Amino acid sequence: MAERSHASGTETVSPSTAAEWHERHDTLGHYERVGYIGLGESYNRWIYRLRRHHFLALTRRHGLQPDARVLDVGLGSAFYIGLYRELGIREVAGVDISPTAVDRARAAFPSYRFSVCDITRGLPDEIEHSSAGSEGDPYDWVSAMDMLYHIVEDDLFLEALRYCGRAVRPGGRLVVSDNFPDQKLPADAHQAYHTLEEYERTLAPLGFTLAEVRPVFLVSNGQVGSGGVGYRLLSLHWRMFSRFLGKAIRTWRPAGEVMGALSGGLLTGVDLVLQQQQRWRGYSTKTAVFTRRTSR
Repeated sequence: MAERSHASGTETVSPSTAAEWHERHDTLGHYERVGYIGLGESYNRWIYRLRRHHFLALTRRHGLQPDARVLDVGLGSAFYIGLYRELGIREVAGVDISPTAVDRARAAFPSYRFSVCDITRGLPDEIEHSSAGSEGDPYDWVSAMDMLYHIVEDDLFLEALRYCGRAVRPGGRLVVSDNFPDQKLPADAHQAYHTLEEYERTLAPLGFTLAEVRPVFLVSNGQVGSGGVGYRLLSLHWRMFSRFLGKAIRTWRPAGEVMGALSGGLLTGVDLVLQQQQRWRGYSTKTAVFTRRTSR
């Protein structure tokens, strides 16, 4: 377990998580800091256009209303905060481990509440409940998008997921995105690979049931799996494509950005068609929605 110096003593964090995200938010472009490092802004911009389409459709299916109390955990570039404002949500709170990310969110969305937070240690008091401030008034909707899998130690991941779940009111929804491979795979230095069943098993004692799971990406993002012809072919496609685009970005960035714009439009267009068909979950990022029962 990694440790780093902190003003109040020694703080325990998952390996690389805090330092990596501080550096990414301090040094990289708007989309690349929360997307694929090395593939450029243009490609990552297309990726986030697809995320936007996917997420707005999800909020429509689940009836997210402007008067909902919303919490975004791991706000990153504040992309989802922007979508909540677009939807007219009046009460939004957000947390992130990076002070830079929080400062930027405060500047961009002054009417919302933000705080620096390591979710493996719980939510800060000013965020833990909605602005009504009572123990019985948690959030209607909590999102943790593309962040829980960056907590690479199992015990800290489970604690973070439970803290997210406890912030949801009975009848509310917890929305998370992950790769959800068919079987658990060993974590690497930057990412863990938890199954959907692990999420369900952890959240069930808190009264959650799975409402839906749908793919975000199918061919325009990295692949996570353990075998099978489909996985091997798509994984080969992604390795070859990402190496080619990454080399173009490194060699001459302006030309690489043009390539990223063209290929991003093509691949995310294919994904959009496949999303609409709803016939295949694929081997990449998916969004799961859990509903907390009104009585236990």
